[in-house]
Amino acid sequence: MSGTKIDRGQLDGLGVVITRPLHQANRLAQLVQMAGGHPLLFPAIEIAPVDDPEALRVSLDRLADYDLALFVSANAARLAASSLPPRFQWPAHLEVVAVGAATRKALLELNIPISVIPQDNYNSESLLKLPALRLMTGKRVVIFRGQDGRELLAQTLIERGAEVDYVQTYQRRLPQTDSKILEPVWKNPQNWVFVVTSNQGLENLGKLVTQDHQMDLLKTRLVGVSARMLELAESMGFERPCQIAARASDDALLEALIELANQNWS
Repeated sequence: MSGTKIDRGQLDGLGVVITRPLHQANRLAQLVQMAGGHPLLFPAIEIAPVDDPEALRVSLDRLADYDLALFVSANAARLAASSLPPRFQWPAHLEVVAVGAATRKALLELNIPISVIPQDNYNSESLLKLPALRLMTGKRVVIFRGQDGRELLAQTLIERGAEVDYVQTYQRRLPQTDSKILEPVWKNPQNWVFVVTSNQGLENLGKLVTQDHQMDLLKTRLVGVSARMLELAESMGFERPCQIAARASDDALLEALIELANQNWS
C-alpha cells in the first residue's frame, strides 16, 4: 500500500487534520491510522468542474495541433478526460508530461500514454528541469490545469521559445465544511497537525476556522509541500515552523508527519 515502512506507534496518538478534498484524502487517512495517528478529515478545498464546459470541449477538439501536453495535477487529468468524447483516440504524436505519480496514475487509468514525469519534487520547478522541456523553440504546448493556477510554467516555456495555451479543466472553491468537525482539535491544539497541500487550501483553512478559534489554529503544527507555503504560514501568524514534505504524495506526507512526531514539541 505504501513505499514507506510503517510501524504502529510512529505517530503515537498524534491528531492529524487532513485538508485535502474528500476524494483525495482517504489513502493518507489510512496511512496515518496505520502509523498510530488519529486522522480527521476537514476538506479546505472543493474541486468542481469549470463554469463553461463548452470552452473545455473546444480546446480538447484541438489537441492534434499541439506537440506537448502538460498535466499539472491528477484533478486536471480526470476532469479533462471527463469531457473527451467516447472512444477518443489520443493523438499519436502528442507527448504527455505528468507533474507527478498521482497524475501519472490518473492518466494511465484513462489510457492516456505518459512520456515522462519528474523524479524529485512534483511541482512546476521540477517539470522545468526535465530535458524534454529545455529546447522548446517552435513547440506548441497545452497545459491542463485548474483555474487561477501558477504562471511560472507557462512563462518559462514561452521564454524558451514555445507557444503555450491553457486548458482550464476545473476550479477550486471554498467548501461549506462545518467547523464543528474541529472541536476535538481545540481541546489541545498543540497535539494536532494540519496537513495542507496548497496555498489556497491554507488560506481557506483560515477562513473556515471560526473567529473564536483563530488563535488556537495558530498554535497547531503544519505539514506543507513548498517553501511558498512556509512563507504564507509565517505571514498568517502560525507560531511554529511548517514541516515541508519532499513532495505532495501520500507517502511523502506520511514521512513528514513521522519526522515531525520525532521532534521535540515543547
